[in-house]
Amino acid sequence: MTLSIKIKETRQNHSFLNPKKESKFMKTLVINISLLFVFTSLFCFQLLSASIYSQILIEGTGWNDDLGLFGTALKEVSIIPNSILLILIFISLIFLLNQIIDFKKYYQQKVK
Repeated sequence: MTLSIKIKETRQNHSFLNPKKESKFMKTLVINISLLFVFTSLFCFQLLSASIYSQILIEGTGWNDDLGLFGTALKEVSIIPNSILLILIFISLIFLLNQIIDFKKYYQQKVK
């Protein structure tokens, strides 16, 4: 009888995280990770389109010798979209790191 009471007290003392706060952290964490995945995928698709266009440059108009074949294709296809996607990837990484830091701070406060 006393053992079961001690187990219940231990569970109550160690349930220090607020479920609503945890679910908010998890929702924003999932959103941040999915945004990072989407932006990274779009960046890869831009590089893929530049590589496909480089094959067209071989057959057709030619390329700039200073930039090379892939550099010319990358310049003509996706300078602005790639720079925007890199900025968005960097921003999503910052949000993700801030989320992890906030969760660690919250967790450490509740442990003490």
